[in-house]
Amino acid sequence: MSAAGRILFFTKGVAVNPASRYRFLQYLPYFEEAGFEVTVRPLFPESYYRWGRARSPIRQTAKALISATSLARRLVQLPEAREADLIVVENQLFPYEQGLLEELLFTFKRKVVVEFDDAIYLTPLHREKILRVLAKAEHVIVGNRFLADFARLANPEVSIVPTVIDVARYPIHPVVRHDGPLRIGWVGLPSTMKYLKEIREPLVRLAARTNIEFRIISSRSAILPGVPVRYVRWSEEAEAEAIADLDIGVMPLPDTEWARGKCAAKLLQYMAAGRTAVASPVGVNADIINHGSNGCLAKGPDDWFRILRGLADNLERRVHIGRIARQKVEREYSLQVWGPKVVDLYRRILEG
Repeated sequence: MSAAGRILFFTKGVAVNPASRYRFLQYLPYFEEAGFEVTVRPLFPESYYRWGRARSPIRQTAKALISATSLARRLVQLPEAREADLIVVENQLFPYEQGLLEELLFTFKRKVVVEFDDAIYLTPLHREKILRVLAKAEHVIVGNRFLADFARLANPEVSIVPTVIDVARYPIHPVVRHDGPLRIGWVGLPSTMKYLKEIREPLVRLAARTNIEFRIISSRSAILPGVPVRYVRWSEEAEAEAIADLDIGVMPLPDTEWARGKCAAKLLQYMAAGRTAVASPVGVNADIINHGSNGCLAKGPDDWFRILRGLADNLERRVHIGRIARQKVEREYSLQVWGPKVVDLYRRILEG
């Protein structure tokens, strides 16, 4: 047994899943350096995310088969919890059942931490299940204050750990004038592409007066009628370079309770790369961005068009905003700052 203790992470996915990557996997070197013995058991394989949002019968069948296999895998993994000092569950052990797996986990009499960075309690049939699980957990870790308000309905032991960026992966590339189109970009999973409809009309208006290219960095592309789109296939290795090749990064969101639970990973990625980010003033976006200083907040189509048009015509402003944005991430939202803090939090939970 390690001197610090054994931690078993039941993550939702592998590195292709942003939540698992940012909330757990990037912290592993910090835990190992601190002397913890760490085991990670993901629920869904990479193929689950490649299918995106299932629409056709073939896709639905494929995802159902992957889910069934994943459930069987989770059942095999579960007894490993007996040998751990601390078990960490990302979201839920399996999202399509009503908490029987968690009930079994709690019978092992080990300390359990539940961590989530989305408003998972809003999905059908999940609110009561999530509350029951949270009430039995030793501790709850969430990504923002909106999620913390919900978690405290069931458990007073709640900590907020924001989503953070490994700034070492984002070397600073100068913002320069180039002869090509203005490169506006978005990074994310196919399941979140629906938010791009919030800015399609402003992009169409902008494209009518400015040479732009809208880059979609994801596992598949999307069609935005009237907008010149360039698809950039996402990979973990090339992600930072693809973002650094943008002039402006965007994070549109509708003002819904689900969106307010988001933890702004893509926004922080743009900022870490020293690029100007434009985002909807929803949830933590409005906490992170000081409008006009380290980024821009756009509410409604006219706002989006006006801000993007102004940034397109002002390289010096983009350079200034990008520099301040990078400094913000380095100080407050970097893995380098939060890695030791998260290790200390887990150590206190184990010792409590």
